Amino acid sequence: AFNFPGWGLGEKAACALLAGMPIVVKPATATALVTFRIVELIVEANILPKGALSLITGAPGNVTELLRGEDVLSFTGGGSTATTLRGQLPIVRDSVRVNVEADSLNAAILGPDAEIGSDTYGAFVRDVVRDITQKTGQKCTAIRRVFVPAQHLEQVQADLTERLAEFVVGDPAVDGVTMGPVATAAQLRDVRAGLERLAAESQRVAGDGKVAPKGVPDGKGYFVPATLFVQRDPKKSGLAVHEHEVFGPSSTLMPYET
Repeated sequence: AFNFPGWGLGEKAACALLAGMPIVVKPATATALVTFRIVELIVEANILPKGALSLITGAPGNVTELLRGEDVLSFTGGGSTATTLRGQLPIVRDSVRVNVEADSLNAAILGPDAEIGSDTYGAFVRDVVRDITQKTGQKCTAIRRVFVPAQHLEQVQADLTERLAEFVVGDPAVDGVTMGPVATAAQLRDVRAGLERLAAESQRVAGDGKVAPKGVPDGKGYFVPATLFVQRDPKKSGLAVHEHEVFGPSSTLMPYET
């Protein structure tokens, strides 16, 4: 995944290398330089047998056509891309094993027995805020939906919006900045389009779309404010909040009755 150019390599490489398997790594092009530098350091350190680790950057060419039954394809990224990979002829023909970590709409649920002001409630609010803002929301494990008992909806909304308002968006190298940009211009367009899709059916209560990043010249960078929506009728069919992941600093708060 472009947001994990180091971790994505490490978590997949570790399993294969521990099993004695050589690996070919293909990072996302947008952040491939980080992966390249890590591989370069590994080669310079001479800590792996020659040929145990190979790197492809940019278009992967016909690499999937070279897979055979003894191989494993491990992929992190979009669900549609994963579906395409699974349907490749060599993969189907030779029953190549495919491991996929794809889109997700993870939820955090506040239990009905969690009292406002309790340690459990405090931890819940902290975790939701951290997941919205950590890595500018660019992680597949981020909390995209927040379910709370209906009687606590207004209080949770107030506490989350108060905490999110404290975040300072801008250049991460500048003191006081607590959330940086999304990775690329294309990612910024996707996030903005996703936020508008959510805004069409939910109330935006934090993050009005406008941001003046600290330490950044006007018009530079790919910045999005921490954004929170409230959907008061989450049982309606066809809601984007249950179908579309916005890969940025955004989550939607929803009540439940039972």
